[in-house]
Amino acid sequence: MKFARGVPFATTAVVLSLAIFAPVAAAQRASSLVRAPEITAKLSLATLESDIAKSAATQVAPNLNTTIPSVTVMSQLGYFGVKSSDFSRCFASIFPSRAASTCVWGDSTSTKTLLLLGDSQAAQWLPALNQLGIDESIKVVFVAHPGCVPFAFLEPIVAGSASSECRTFAQDEVNLAKSMKPNVIIPITADFLSNEYPDPQRVDWYERLIEQFKVLKSHVVMFGTTPWVYILTGTGPVFPDPTACISVNTTSLFDCDPTTSANPGLMTRIVAAAEGVTYFDVNPLFCAAKRCPLVVRDSSGNHLVLFNATHVSNSYLTWIVPAFESLVKYALVPGSDSHQAAVVIKGSSSQTATSGSITLDTSGGSGAGLVTYLAQGTGCVVSFSTVTAPSGSTCTVTAYKSASGPYAIASSKPVLIRFP
Repeated sequence: MKFARGVPFATTAVVLSLAIFAPVAAAQRASSLVRAPEITAKLSLATLESDIAKSAATQVAPNLNTTIPSVTVMSQLGYFGVKSSDFSRCFASIFPSRAASTCVWGDSTSTKTLLLLGDSQAAQWLPALNQLGIDESIKVVFVAHPGCVPFAFLEPIVAGSASSECRTFAQDEVNLAKSMKPNVIIPITADFLSNEYPDPQRVDWYERLIEQFKVLKSHVVMFGTTPWVYILTGTGPVFPDPTACISVNTTSLFDCDPTTSANPGLMTRIVAAAEGVTYFDVNPLFCAAKRCPLVVRDSSGNHLVLFNATHVSNSYLTWIVPAFESLVKYALVPGSDSHQAAVVIKGSSSQTATSGSITLDTSGGSGAGLVTYLAQGTGCVVSFSTVTAPSGSTCTVTAYKSASGPYAIASSKPVLIRFP
């Protein structure tokens, strides 16, 4: 791994990394996806975070004909900007045959294996994990079904539930994991519609899926939700093309940029905490303190972050690979990260709002990670550090401080807030 942040790392973490993902000769490495040719610089996480912070403060849109990629090039690219027959076969409605040997990226010769599975939210991460596999000698096996949650086989067969096709594919994903017994399993599914209060039944299904993976003694890592864009209309959320929003709001990008408070991925956090598995906070790769800019600018140009309203582009993920590698290494290797000092929401464990809203603050934690708040309860809404709710409501609020350097993500004890 490239230790790019310039902060001290524990010797034990380095030894663990080398022991679990031992390198092999470059000639042995094989992959059907490669790093984008226009991107060659070794981007450190510290530099990326600085670029994101500067970009999040910028209101003026770039010329979309000169972005990386340009809107013209973007329209000609495959899903997420990936063109690969293997990708199309392994990201499909029918489970690929011999997936353990035919849906392989990264270092195909390595004995250290990582299984990436789920829906399109999992598929978007393949370019970054493929390059990680090449750089760190990890065999990456990838299977996913568009629009199908990986716990579909656990849903009862009732009107409106998952299709038989989804059920079969999801069960095949579990069977593949059981046969492979990979070192690492990364299940990812769409979690951007569960922000207010996730369906307890879906949480239960997801937890039961993770329990099946834990029995295999694999290290389970759950990725946080990447930024997404939506516009509220009279009938509900409509997902637009983010470049269309940029084109309309050429001098007011704040009207387009997602915010950290609107994108918590609550279901994934709840499941990871309940099952005691690793949660990988992706916010540092996309977001500043309050905003997640749709365009990240650096000396090489203006990088479009999203391929469409709900997925990150291959170009962006490929560009940030070095920064991604320096952050994810602590999540992939059990015991290689450090615990933060306790994060505490200031005030008592039970508070009463004096009006329809209350603004919170925290103390403690370690490192430079972002602090975000999640509120559970009917009508409970978080906007950065302010919680609002209807009269008579009770919200359970938890603060999270993002991972940074060698420090893992940390959460506070929940606080109850009553709204009279």
